[in-house]
Amino acid sequence: MPRKKINVPVLFPEGARATRPTRTRKVLTNFRTETGDPWEDGEVWLARVSLTRQARAQRKNGEKDWRRYYRWYEGEQWEDRGGLGGQVSSDNPRDTATVNKTGSIANSIVPFLINDEIKFLLEPEKPTMDEGRGVRIQQSLLNSEWRRQRVTEQMKKCALDEIIIGHCIAKTGYTVEVDESVKVEKNGVINYTDYIRQDAPWVERVNPLNFVFDLSAKDHTLHTARWCAEVFFVPYADVLSNKTYDRETLGQLRSGDSSVATKAAFEMLGVDPRAMKAMQTVTLPEDNLVALIEIWDKKYQKRMIYADGCPRPLLVEDWPYPYLRNF
Repeated sequence: MPRKKINVPVLFPEGARATRPTRTRKVLTNFRTETGDPWEDGEVWLARVSLTRQARAQRKNGEKDWRRYYRWYEGEQWEDRGGLGGQVSSDNPRDTATVNKTGSIANSIVPFLINDEIKFLLEPEKPTMDEGRGVRIQQSLLNSEWRRQRVTEQMKKCALDEIIIGHCIAKTGYTVEVDESVKVEKNGVINYTDYIRQDAPWVERVNPLNFVFDLSAKDHTLHTARWCAEVFFVPYADVLSNKTYDRETLGQLRSGDSSVATKAAFEMLGVDPRAMKAMQTVTLPEDNLVALIEIWDKKYQKRMIYADGCPRPLLVEDWPYPYLRNF
């Protein structure tokens, strides 16, 4: 019988060498294994943040779109204004006045959502006179502390983010600062007003552009994410003078062994490269800001701070909230 000729695609064009054990081991070594030690996993974490930002930028309604929405809110509808270059979007764009309806609409919606100071209304579980009186006292204290910490102002900023880009980020915490120099009284009691310098909760708006989290989460939300990270910018001199940071890591930064990313370099993801020419002149310490990344790892229960570009952590702490399951 005549034999039928079948064309089989070549899966390994390099022949037998592609399946040699040596090549297999070489491929496997390219995959970094995570140890759970922040000192060993620095490159893994920096790569995670960088790749997550790149993936988020390519999404529909991603980081690049968010930056454009913020520019529209500020009234920067023309791409060739502000010294950024770009294409001319009109016949005579520089001589054209633009009515910024985008910003006007956003600013009018915020008072609709939050039109006054936010207040809490508490109700007792049991309608007894004593418990009702205690609940009213708690309600008064809660609203007073809310006003004193100016939390409504932060919530209005979050509402504006929600209107402009579709979501907002806020973080909460509790600050307790003590004065260890206060001496104990003879009876072994410390005066609270002398010992406690600050004792207050707080709520703070986080710039959504500087917040990233695990995109491989089960439902693609922060609720099931393994980790999240906030990027903040600090003058380089302040980083080197921070006594809470690791000395060896600071020494590595001083020696120049690690090229730390600046704020301008970090934000290059959404900025025209031609705009870098206007950012190269450094006249004040505040102009030389470096990008620090605060990472919260739920899996290994760690809080870490890295300088973007340096795989050694500046700070490593255990998870401070063991009673919380989520961020």
